[in-house]
Formats: sequence, C-alpha cells, structure tokens
Amino acid sequence: IIFMLVAGFDTVQIDMHLSTTIRTAYKIRDKLVECIDMETIPRIGGEGQIVQLDETAICRGRIISNPSSEIDDIPGVQWIIGGVVTGYPFECFMVLVPNRTAATVLGILERYVMQGSVLRSDGHRSYPPAASNFGSIHQVVPHVEGFRNQEGQTTNEIEGLWASFKHKYKARNGLLKERIPYFISEFLWKK
Repeated sequence: IIFMLVAGFDTVQIDMHLSTTIRTAYKIRDKLVECIDMETIPRIGGEGQIVQLDETAICRGRIISNPSSEIDDIPGVQWIIGGVVTGYPFECFMVLVPNRTAATVLGILERYVMQGSVLRSDGHRSYPPAASNFGSIHQVVPHVEGFRNQEGQTTNEIEGLWASFKHKYKARNGLLKERIPYFISEFLWKK
C-alpha cells in the first residue's frame, strides 16, 4: 500500500489490486501523513538563490483559479502560500495561512526561506514590504503585464508547482477544510 501511494495510485486502484478496503488504504495514507512533521521542513534558498513566492486560495472545497484582492474578506477562504527555489523544483514549501498580509508573508519568509535569498513574486501588495523587512532583494513579475517582466524574469516554477498541486487537488473533487493540511503534507511528501 505504501509503495502504491508513493507511486501515485489512488485508493480505488489500491483496493482493486490488493483486495483491501478503501477505508484501510485511507487509514494507512493518513497514518503516513501524520508522521510527516511539517515543522521539520528545511528552509529553502540561500545566498543569491532565487525563491519564487506565490499564493493560492481554496473556498468551499474549490480552488480559486485566479485569486484577487476582492476575495480576501469572503468567509471560508483558505489561503496557501508557497515557495520554490528557481532551478531546484523539489526545494519547496506550502503552508496554510489565515490571510496574505505583509505580516503573514514576513512570518512565512522567516520560517521557510534562508537569509540572502532573492525573492521573486507577482505584484501582490504584501510582498514588497515583507521582502524589505526580511532584508532581501525583491524581483516583481506583474501578471497584469504577462508572465515575464522587462528583465525576462518569470515565476514559472511556482506557477508549475501550483499547477501540479491543483491538478491533484481537483482529481479528489475537493476536500473538507480540515483535510487540506493532510493533502498538502501528502503532496509535499510525494514531491
């Protein structure tokens, strides 16, 4: 069952191949995910390395495809902030946050990103003050102008991470809000 979970089989496939119950597969998957200590995720980046940052939102079990500032105050919105090192797609993190204010982003940077990293993000207003308070160079790739800034910089790797995350999330047809941390842990563990 562990091998099949790592290999990407879903619980129905595990049930078919191993003649076990779906409930047993769920229990084993949950036990594995519970063993993952998200607090032990090492910091990413380092001196001169580029860490791409972005956020996404889930509301009422559905991924918000293009979260805007208008949904910040809607009840039930769950924000997720993620980061990935440019050129190292397996050095990444995702974390549930209550909002995407500069103070929240700064706290995420202090916990998950190494000092000396160059931060690259879209044009959301919370990133510049957080990057400044963190003491990092901040490169902006405003998505209103396209997905490449005037210097040719992109946020393709974090967008690719979100695409993979959203594809796997949508395959589950949504989740209860309390199951989202398990899903994130499982996603990062497999990655």
